[in-house]
Amino acid sequence: MNKHFNHDQLINELKNVDTKKHHSIGLILDKLNGEELIGTPYDEDDTFTLEPITSDIEKQFIMLDKTLNYETIFRSEDEQGKDWALEYGLLSSKKYDDCFLICLQSIGRDFTDTILEKYDKSEKDFKSKITDYIHIHFESKSDAKHNWSRDVYLSKGYNWDLDRLFVFLKKILVEKKKSVPKDYVAIWKHRENQKKLTYERIKYFS
Repeated sequence: MNKHFNHDQLINELKNVDTKKHHSIGLILDKLNGEELIGTPYDEDDTFTLEPITSDIEKQFIMLDKTLNYETIFRSEDEQGKDWALEYGLLSSKKYDDCFLICLQSIGRDFTDTILEKYDKSEKDFKSKITDYIHIHFESKSDAKHNWSRDVYLSKGYNWDLDRLFVFLKKILVEKKKSVPKDYVAIWKHRENQKKLTYERIKYFS
């Protein structure tokens, strides 16, 4: 699947992306490979995909190159992610300090994979910059405002403004309950001090 893939070329390509314009990470990967990428963690003959409902994005990037690391930072989805999922992830390299915030959104399996912003892992406050960006993007530019969020998952190690997030989720829940009176929103966060990442529910609105 990745015989033409060049790790250094990918990082250089992403570093030169103009984040004021839309850029698809999937299209960049295909371009660098010279053809459509093939292979998933489940079937080596399937088309490589970053669709966030059906794919394990972390494993996809590891299959592509073991020096790549993908971390899901923030995820929001409808009931068990059946029809809508929105995921913010950080793509980085073991060889470089550059890292890239990516937004993956799927609506009925039609998905987008957008490079949002670039960061430097050597900067002490880079994680705070990332969470600030995600809060703004989630509220104003994602489809969460259309009342689809039911479960929201937060990664540990990041400075989330929980009060701000709760206010926004309660606001969209009020609108959602006009058509689905018994609906709810649950917020989950990684448990602290655990090597194996599991989530615990930290807030529930109904």
